Amino acid sequence: TLSFEVGIEGCTNQSANNYDPEANIDDGTCEYDDGLYLVSCDGGSWQTEVWWELTNADNGDVALDGGAPFDGFVALEPGTYYVHALDSYGDGWNGNILTIVDSESNEVLSYTLEEGSEGTSESFVVESTGCPYLGDVNGDGALNVVDVVGIVNAILSD
Repeated sequence: TLSFEVGIEGCTNQSANNYDPEANIDDGTCEYDDGLYLVSCDGGSWQTEVWWELTNADNGDVALDGGAPFDGFVALEPGTYYVHALDSYGDGWNGNILTIVDSESNEVLSYTLEEGSEGTSESFVVESTGCPYLGDVNGDGALNVVDVVGIVNAILSD
């Protein structure tokens, strides 16, 4: 008798809004709450040596830090961010990769420390979503009472 398991594509991340418990092949369609970023660090050996900090380059604040394995979410304010990577033994992350994915399943950053005890990733920018109801709402070139009434109406109607 020959038996095999049929692959079912879908979202395999239990933290996602559209997690499919029957899926066994991740098809990259996982969806998360707006403004949240999924941070994962895994896939290699010697994980106890791995440490990283997700840092806001604009003010130096550490938004999130961890080791490997790691799988969690972070809400990021608008700004520029980078990963500061550390390896306690000094031989790199040995295959561990840190990835950051936005709420629409777009990979924002993928980084590994190839060799050495310390490194820094490329930076990435988190844009401001902004409020669509600020400023010259009616487009007449002036900020006036008509704009304020439009803003109030938008707020009251959601």
